[in-house]
Amino acid sequence: MSQLDSKKPDQVSSDAIPLGAMDNLFCAWHDAFDGAGMGAAVMGVRGHIEHEILEAALGNLQLRHPKLRARIIKSADGRRFFDFPTTPSPIPVEFKDYETDSLSWQEELNRLMNPKLDPTVEPLCRGLVLRSRTRPWCYLIILLHHGIADGLSLFRVVNDLLKYYEDAEQHRDKKTVSSLPIVVVHRARQSSHWLRQLALLAHLFRKRRDIRKEMWTSLPHDDSVPPHHLWAHHVFSEQETLALARRCRKEKTTVSGALFAAASCGLIALLPQRNARFKCRFPIDVRGKLEGSNGPVTEDDLGCFVSPYENVYTLDKTSSFWDVARQADSDTKTFVAAGGPSLLYNLARLYKPPLSSKKHKRGTLHIGNYGVIWIRDSYGTLNVEECATLYKSGPSLSLIAIMIQQRMNLTFNIFDVPKDFANQLRDVIFEQLRQAMEKNIP
Repeated sequence: MSQLDSKKPDQVSSDAIPLGAMDNLFCAWHDAFDGAGMGAAVMGVRGHIEHEILEAALGNLQLRHPKLRARIIKSADGRRFFDFPTTPSPIPVEFKDYETDSLSWQEELNRLMNPKLDPTVEPLCRGLVLRSRTRPWCYLIILLHHGIADGLSLFRVVNDLLKYYEDAEQHRDKKTVSSLPIVVVHRARQSSHWLRQLALLAHLFRKRRDIRKEMWTSLPHDDSVPPHHLWAHHVFSEQETLALARRCRKEKTTVSGALFAAASCGLIALLPQRNARFKCRFPIDVRGKLEGSNGPVTEDDLGCFVSPYENVYTLDKTSSFWDVARQADSDTKTFVAAGGPSLLYNLARLYKPPLSSKKHKRGTLHIGNYGVIWIRDSYGTLNVEECATLYKSGPSLSLIAIMIQQRMNLTFNIFDVPKDFANQLRDVIFEQLRQAMEKNIP
């Protein structure tokens, strides 16, 4: 694996493929903000992951998904391309064994994620396995560059890797693995009337102008806090998960709305002022509006096929939890119905990120609710019991929810705030959610 000279434009081969709209945007963010957006899945697995079997599975994973064999290069005119070496490097994976039941996955993930991935050096994926020698328990960590995958693509990679592990473990790895097509999409379909699109465009430009003024409330800040100082993870019981879903239905909202309400109401409870303004982002999957050269984009295809909905919300200490949840849901549904996600996807190619040296005020919240994903309960001798999803940098607070074995796995990413405040915030958000569940727990 060799490092290309970044001072010279890369030689673009005839087989190179221009990046899609969001792929390119996430690469620009990655470059401007010291690797921001790199994503990782941390799977808590009951069982013992074997080195040789996992390496065989990683080989099949690369055969299946061509972007895991790619590098990202820039031409002389600044355009980014997926380039595919004739002999791609294998996905690197590291194993660490512990003589204890406790495995420090947060510390190890921080070590893995701190170096900025060089997109000109393939593959844009890393693996790490932490194993306990005292009990049958492992953490499987998969790190991906945001230029080739969004959150749903990350879970697709994990699911496929575990399936190939099961095949190799049961000696089914000899069957042929068919490679998927390379899917990039430059434009999303717009189904609304052009007048409605024009009105939406004007609305988005006004909102973007307001957001650029950065007039939302600053959270307590601590420059001395090391990066990723608080990555917390909690698994709710089946009973708690079902209780929250029932309460959300009763209140005519969703789990995403409840997560937003828990985070924003928790923040306003901790801040000294009576009123505060929070900038929130909701990622929206736009695969249903995208079509590649071989047809519609499917859940199997790797890429950045999401569009962000952003809004600034004003709350005070009397704000009602369920009113806040319903408002966030209503705003998101209105945005989707108006064709906002497709329009923002199409505008992504016009976005120019600020220089990395510029001070950039962090947004407040990121709420991601993936619901039930493709991860099975078991793969051969491996049983998946937990899942945390983390990324490098972003808004001050992120809540990401995933359903595994009918239990909600909730991951907190908290950046650049004092540790005491971060721990208080985590606790008050849990308390908000527990109160929301309470009336529906037998």
